[in-house]
Amino acid sequence: MAIFLSAGDSFTFGTELQDCHLVEDETTKIKKMQPSQLTWAALSAKHTGFQHITTSSPGISNSGIARKCIYQIDQLHKSGEEILVGIMWTFVHRFEIYSRFNERPVNDFDSYQTVGNYHAFTFEEKLSLMGGYQNEEQLQRHKRSHEWDEAAGLGDISRIYQQYIDNTFYLMESLKSMLLIKSYLESKNIDYFFLKAANIHMDDQKNYYDPYVRSFKTMIDTANWLPSPYFCDWSNTNKYKIGPANHPLEEAHAAYTDKFIIPYLMTKGYGVS
Repeated sequence: MAIFLSAGDSFTFGTELQDCHLVEDETTKIKKMQPSQLTWAALSAKHTGFQHITTSSPGISNSGIARKCIYQIDQLHKSGEEILVGIMWTFVHRFEIYSRFNERPVNDFDSYQTVGNYHAFTFEEKLSLMGGYQNEEQLQRHKRSHEWDEAAGLGDISRIYQQYIDNTFYLMESLKSMLLIKSYLESKNIDYFFLKAANIHMDDQKNYYDPYVRSFKTMIDTANWLPSPYFCDWSNTNKYKIGPANHPLEEAHAAYTDKFIIPYLMTKGYGVS
């Protein structure tokens, strides 16, 4: 069966949507967050009639999006599956490290850990950004995650980078990740499109004083970007309901898909007959 493969952060995973919740694996008894079936990605897959697979993950960086997406594409491509890829890129001020701490006391552990401005915050500040917590289990989960992040040095790394590292670093790392996927997909003749989750700090021209960054930006501008606005900003402007942690909810996902993604898919001949 043909595959629609989506990649991105929490806006693609479906954080705060009604069907995004912890699910216990019957074999391992480990609880993991279940991606929503009400996102722009799942709705796009439904329109095409393709099976939906997502590599999206809340809080992930652009390098993480590239890493997970290319790995999954490679596995699918080896099996000869028809693939359509949709990627919603995230904020450039996130980057990955490979952690030595392999005993993270939360159940969605990945040795590749994202570091972002978020990690410089106190636990109370993080809770505020997430809109609080729904129950005691969620509170304790957030607390364990924060304690692990601090023990692993993610907070220290974030604070040091904010103090010393210029925007040029973040831009270049994200542009490299985007170019990597663009080149990989085009070399395999795999159809794809790119979107932006929000104003992810890559379009302000004042940040392109470095000639190398300007060159990479020129190259990535030739990728297949859909002529669509930032998902988050568009949702806010059009007054769609937004969750406590600032994620657009079900109505916004459906409207954005209908207005911007499905018309593109139809021009490409994708659609349930």
